[in-house]
Amino acid sequence: MTEAFLEIIRSDGSMERRTLAGERVTVGSDVNASIPLVDNQELEPLHLLLAPREDGCWVSTARGAHQATRRAGKPFENGVVPWGTELDCGALVFRLARAEAQVGRRKRWMLLARKLLLIMVTVWVGKMLLARPPQGPGRSRAEAPALFAASVAPCKGAAREAAARAHEALTAADAKLERYPFEPYDGVAAVHLYREASACARVAGDDAARAEAADLADRAAARVEADYRFHRLKLDRAIDAHHYGEALIETRVVASMLRDHGGPYTDWLAHADRVLEMRASRDQEKK
Repeated sequence: MTEAFLEIIRSDGSMERRTLAGERVTVGSDVNASIPLVDNQELEPLHLLLAPREDGCWVSTARGAHQATRRAGKPFENGVVPWGTELDCGALVFRLARAEAQVGRRKRWMLLARKLLLIMVTVWVGKMLLARPPQGPGRSRAEAPALFAASVAPCKGAAREAAARAHEALTAADAKLERYPFEPYDGVAAVHLYREASACARVAGDDAARAEAADLADRAAARVEADYRFHRLKLDRAIDAHHYGEALIETRVVASMLRDHGGPYTDWLAHADRVLEMRASRDQEKK
């Protein structure tokens, strides 16, 4: 039979290997045991009886032992166990091994080492990929929507209040247009309010006020639409030139002007904002 061993693993991690010589081997705290462990008084004088075989090792534990023997966490009394089995006896762990089992264990350790190496390489590659600066979003393939609808704006509120609402909307539109250089959406809101003022003046029967508000709406719309085209052009050119900080600014200007819109183009703007912010932050860190 191939040479067999009993590996004695102590609580401090140290290990002692003893050869299982003979058909029957006793292990215990008695000095006369085949494998005496006199410094471990928690063991019975003859705590284990071992009978090595080709297919495993027959093990019998001392009956009524103060320190129970466990296998895989369950109490164990006797039976044939395969090579490589570990038996827990208090502060000691007994592992039954033989030459083939040692070779198999080394193979398992080598396989585990390879798996760990593969994991380490995978993590390293992942970090390298994350460390690479994100690429720009590229131009949108979706067509930008029209900024203003062709339909006539309705007059909000009751007909008897149309004149007051026309004046209120006109005043609000003037205020929005003044703030337009600082908030892009205010220019869009100003056009809507001018058109509402014109609609309410028409309901109120005030043709002069209607015409004035309509003219203001047309001029404001022309100005805002021109800026809308200009900022989209600047955005595309900044993306092409990889000027990601400038592209991020233009993305947010255009997105603000399209606050009331949805669809593929605004979805692209949201995606571009995230990508450009990451890229702009990386570029800033390099400076």
